[in-house]
Amino acid sequence: MGSDKQLIQRIRKGDDDAIEEFVKKYYAIIMSYCRKRVHDFNLAEDLTQETFEHFFRSLSLYRHEEKVKNYLYTIAGNLCKDNYKSGNTEFLTGEADMVVSDLALKIKDESILSYDPMVGIEKEMDMKMALDKLPEIYREVVFLHFFHDLRQAEIAAVLNIKIHVVKYRIKKGKKLLRKIILERGIL
Repeated sequence: MGSDKQLIQRIRKGDDDAIEEFVKKYYAIIMSYCRKRVHDFNLAEDLTQETFEHFFRSLSLYRHEEKVKNYLYTIAGNLCKDNYKSGNTEFLTGEADMVVSDLALKIKDESILSYDPMVGIEKEMDMKMALDKLPEIYREVVFLHFFHDLRQAEIAAVLNIKIHVVKYRIKKGKKLLRKIILERGIL
């Protein structure tokens, strides 16, 4: 795969292969992000596709080729928020479920020989409970940082907040999550 700058230049020239390569490069992470924001898989898929449509429609105005992922997260986040504002009450209700499922898959992949499904289900339920208790303001930053591997500067750009706010929310979110986990005896 080419660099983002090269891909965008090729897309601007009308290269259909570049469009396909670009979508393949970012589709999974944007879909994962949308799945964590809305409960409905089909809705997340629609929002992901709409994210790319919006990106390509506004490509003539886009100037920061090196920050494509941040821009896609911003578009996806705004679309998810718009979906919520439009009256769809499923926004964020399944967020913890999706994260827990992703965690369970990671756990299963890392320890496939010793994986006990019943222990996994119990851990999933405990983790869901802990994540559900985390205030939304911290939950989104924690998800972006730990589950999407975004750096603090990228999170600040995506959420349109100052980097010191991101640092605070990550620190506070980890502290609250640790407290919740210890209170619930999850560890």
